[in-house]
Amino acid sequence: MAQKKQSAKIDPKTVSEGTSKKVLSFLNAARSAEEIATAIEIEGERDIGIKIAESLLDRRARLGGFQSLDQVAATPQVGEARFSQIVKTLEGRKETSTTYVIEGQVKTAEKIDFASEKLAVHAIINGIDVASAEVDKNGRYKVTFEYGDEAPTAKLRILPARIPLLSSKSLALSKTVSFARYNRDGQIYRASTDLHLPPGYVRLWGKVTKTYHMHGVVWATTFWGGSPISVEPLPAAKIEFYEVDTPLFWIAGTEPPLTEGYLGYAYTAPDGSYDFSFSFSYTTSGLWTWLFTDRVPDIRARISQFVDGSWTEVYEGPVDWEIVEDFHRDYFVPKEYVIPVPPGGVKPDEGFRFISLGLLPIDTTRIQLGYATSQLDDPITVSHQPFCDTLRIFGLFAEAPPIATYKVQIAAADEDSVIGTWQDVTDPLHNRKWNDASQKWEFKVLGPDPATGRYKNVDTEPEADWHEHALKVTWKSRNVADGYYALRIVGYDAADAKVGTFQMPIIRVDNSLPEINLEAIGNSAGELTDCGVLELKADRKIRFEITAYDPEKHVKRYSLIWTRGKYGQPASTTPPLGGWIESPGSVPGWEGCKDLEVELIPDPSSCSEMSYNVELRVRGLSTDGYSAEPLSQWQRRESNLVVKEP
Repeated sequence: MAQKKQSAKIDPKTVSEGTSKKVLSFLNAARSAEEIATAIEIEGERDIGIKIAESLLDRRARLGGFQSLDQVAATPQVGEARFSQIVKTLEGRKETSTTYVIEGQVKTAEKIDFASEKLAVHAIINGIDVASAEVDKNGRYKVTFEYGDEAPTAKLRILPARIPLLSSKSLALSKTVSFARYNRDGQIYRASTDLHLPPGYVRLWGKVTKTYHMHGVVWATTFWGGSPISVEPLPAAKIEFYEVDTPLFWIAGTEPPLTEGYLGYAYTAPDGSYDFSFSFSYTTSGLWTWLFTDRVPDIRARISQFVDGSWTEVYEGPVDWEIVEDFHRDYFVPKEYVIPVPPGGVKPDEGFRFISLGLLPIDTTRIQLGYATSQLDDPITVSHQPFCDTLRIFGLFAEAPPIATYKVQIAAADEDSVIGTWQDVTDPLHNRKWNDASQKWEFKVLGPDPATGRYKNVDTEPEADWHEHALKVTWKSRNVADGYYALRIVGYDAADAKVGTFQMPIIRVDNSLPEINLEAIGNSAGELTDCGVLELKADRKIRFEITAYDPEKHVKRYSLIWTRGKYGQPASTTPPLGGWIESPGSVPGWEGCKDLEVELIPDPSSCSEMSYNVELRVRGLSTDGYSAEPLSQWQRRESNLVVKEP
């Protein structure tokens, strides 16, 4: 029998702009899975075609509309071959859509510099962001999109151009444009409507869209007389953060009613540390809310542990008022509230199943060519990142044959194959076992055995007896050179007979840090003394040379922070470099910069002389499976100056 000819696979990045626009327009406008499946007609897959179409609609709803072909290709069940078929089919499809244009003036009760504020207007149809356009310097906007022959009812939303529409929630000002407002102009339907902004709207966005950073440690704490007498880190807990706000007016003698909106969550690493970055969204109610609250960033935290398949809240932290942009906060959870819970997992029918590396599920989708990339709804968000630090690997053996002990071995590799000799891992493995008599968790060393080099398998025992029932490996990757490594587990039965060998996907290890350097050069006249004294010139510019560089392209991001004076106030209204500088491409990680000269301009000061502190912060790309930016990947350099006003 002749085999079907395999169609050439299409890279989303090589598709022409016209074809890309055509594909996205159709997928965003489709009203049902049947409409998509009928139009695409994937050969030989009439039933599966509907499933693919439903998956596309679900992905579209999650994204708020497809913005690129990469998002289409990444849709579950699509894959490379089907993506190519979708593009080829829609590329040759006869165009049936009509062009629509909505334009108008953004009007305000106060003077706004539209050129610097950079607002954007989005057109939303059936919950899908079909088009957007920036407001020009004169306050005018014009959005253009393709849709069916029937004029649609669209909703316009206006917000800062730098903010994704889905992040704006209810604070984005909204106005509906009905189908009756369109007039036909040749082959184009046009509608005109003005958008009116209330006073203070743009200033509010400036405050709530800053990126805030909270970090610290969650401690399981023993209290005595209201004071902590002992602490231990609480790993694998989930912290959910909420924004709260106090009304300006409330009934005297009562607790003020707080508005509350969900910000997101973070997980604690094995050492109990957490790291959380967010922007305030003020999503708790309509636009009127911000008129009657103090509009100061406030935070509430709720801490949960995973119990019997669901998260159970064990602690609610008090409200932290008026947090700063970089905020250290430790949480002390009373020890009696903490629930010791082993990680979950399902045993395979045979052999061995790798479950997760830290919080990252282990499979060939999430670990490709050695790098970690999480999927939607995974408990950690990473994208094309190598690994570092102690790697805690979880997995389970099948019930039969029962495994008594196992070895852990590593070997040097390249991206897809083993090239070195297998060597035993000798890093100790610890766990905690529940003692029902004493009602305590007892510390246990599970190996390796000095004579055999093997570890004890505890997943043959009841799951609830062990704090981390599926933990199999704690590999200290810092003990090996950076590079690609394969890891395998070799199981043995009680008679010391080898039962099987099971290999994990190859991983890229990189414990090195990017090169970092910060040097103050001076001003336009080059006048900087060895004592760090600098006199500003008329242009007020101070020059620095920075390096945040890694030849392996393992730089995640970097930023400059500068403060001055006794209280460490920001030295300029505008953040240096505009904030964090990240990879310019769609995949995180790049070489960074080397010997890059930057000029900073401080705001005018009433002090004739003032101390300045400049700090370069660099984040490496590696992950330990618990944090996208573990503390070991943080670097910083500082420079201190005494600056004289001209």
